[in-house]
Amino acid sequence: MIVYRRDSRRIDPRAALRSLAQQVDRWRTDPPDHDAVTAALIDFGMIEAAVADAIAPEQDAIHPLARAMRQVARLTGHVFWHSCHGDAERLALWSASLRCELRDLLTQALPEQAQTTIPEGYAWYAIHPESYLRAALDFVRTERPDSAVCLGIRSIGTGLSAVVEAALRESGIDAASYTVRPRGHPFDRRPRLAPGLARTLAAWPQRFHLIVDEGPGISGSSMAGTAQCLIQLGVPEERIVFLPSWYTDGRHLRSELARVRWTRHRQYVSHYSPLCAAPRRPGNQGSQCLELSAGQWRPMLIGSCEQFPAVQPQHERVKYLIRDGSHSVLRKFSGLGRFGEPLLERARQLHAAGFTPEPLGLSDGFLATRWVSGVPCTAGDAADPALFDTVIRYLAFLHGECLGQPTINIGSLREMIRTNVAEGLGNEWTERLERQPIFRSPPASDRVTAIDGRMMPHEWIRSGGRYVKSDALDHHADHFMPGCQDIAWDLAGFAVEFRLSRGARYALTRRFARTTDRAGATDLTARLRFYTLAYLAFRLGYVTLAMESLGDAAELARFRADAERYADLLKGELGGARAGLWVSR
Repeated sequence: MIVYRRDSRRIDPRAALRSLAQQVDRWRTDPPDHDAVTAALIDFGMIEAAVADAIAPEQDAIHPLARAMRQVARLTGHVFWHSCHGDAERLALWSASLRCELRDLLTQALPEQAQTTIPEGYAWYAIHPESYLRAALDFVRTERPDSAVCLGIRSIGTGLSAVVEAALRESGIDAASYTVRPRGHPFDRRPRLAPGLARTLAAWPQRFHLIVDEGPGISGSSMAGTAQCLIQLGVPEERIVFLPSWYTDGRHLRSELARVRWTRHRQYVSHYSPLCAAPRRPGNQGSQCLELSAGQWRPMLIGSCEQFPAVQPQHERVKYLIRDGSHSVLRKFSGLGRFGEPLLERARQLHAAGFTPEPLGLSDGFLATRWVSGVPCTAGDAADPALFDTVIRYLAFLHGECLGQPTINIGSLREMIRTNVAEGLGNEWTERLERQPIFRSPPASDRVTAIDGRMMPHEWIRSGGRYVKSDALDHHADHFMPGCQDIAWDLAGFAVEFRLSRGARYALTRRFARTTDRAGATDLTARLRFYTLAYLAFRLGYVTLAMESLGDAAELARFRADAERYADLLKGELGGARAGLWVSR
């Protein structure tokens, strides 16, 4: 099944470094707050990973430019350390060293272009570098090492390994660090080391080797493959330590090697939240901090567990409800550094238009919005003219005001549809798909929109006689399909998720076309036919993969019901017994 998309972009490393150097220069007269230091750590980590990949496309090596980049990374780690500890004097000294090294780095022969990818943990999964600083200190207290080598797995491991190395050095440990890029099949990734780097690592068999990454992912193979590489170089198993973002015993990992390796190496994991050290239960006196992540919001808002929508806990943003008397604020992780700011701006834009809760600010990667009390909608609420009108105005606003850059083209959408139909429905339905004129020659999009991407009924809250969209900021910018896209994706999602009748679907196309005054209803209907195929194929793929990774019986049942419904609707679109949404037979 295809549900993820790869979001990468080309950068000019010299221009990116110059911009970062200018930012650090300003710290001389305007001392940075912790958010600014964190942003600099993340930005340099992204640049370092991109440059390292550019100069080592086939195998990792000891390269003069890689050494110079790693020296700057070490300094960003020390700056981060002193920012965490509130030591203004030491922070200023390390910042001065960082400024000098950045200037020297700009004199190096840098690649003209490099490919950078989003470090997912910083952008979506609430991974704070502070967690790795704490994990490194736990390692020091437990193992009492004399020396260590940090291996950061690119891309996010670049900055995280710099933080770990700084924590070790500040604790008096002789530490070195390198970055590697495991390569190969997603379930069997391993680093490829040039002879010089291999000899260097092999020369330190008695040092602890700390493998640093945000994993494990579905397979766990990147860290496991790196450990296997070290073992082949002569490093004993007991000297190899994992610093991941969460603990696992390895049993559920897809990689066979990972299921072995993750049981044989010690793991140091620390969780950091800038909001709630210990969330309290309702009923406590004073300020309360309630975690609502991973579907924990459902009992608060929905009366019966039989009515709970299905939730894949790993894909929900971390969020907390902060209550202080009658004042309630939702704080939701929206991204560290450059990843959170665009969401704050979008929140302001949509609130000013009257569609979303009021944003109150952004700090530590968490966007604060005023809590909206109310009742989540159900599919039947689409019969309310007020909701129907609000949704049309909302989507028309996105279409007109929230333009985006193309991230997934029609060809990629067709590949996703074909793959998910084949794997979800079978070859018979793939043959029917290929006979569909709308699939063979999709209509062109009239413009690219930073869409909502999640037109689920429960994300619309009925509050005080109006409807508010509770989750509208980031689904066009996450790592799932479809990215920025034709607004027809959201219109199709609304029709599918709210189970619109034939008459309601007809009204939707007519009223949206009239509201936007950009395309006739006939043209819109053609686009909706294609994007309904795309939406249903994506959702079928998503819920199928969710079922494979969940162990909760109740959640599995919810996803199974969704899968059956999406499959039935998709068959209807492909000429099954049931008529399609946008064409009758």
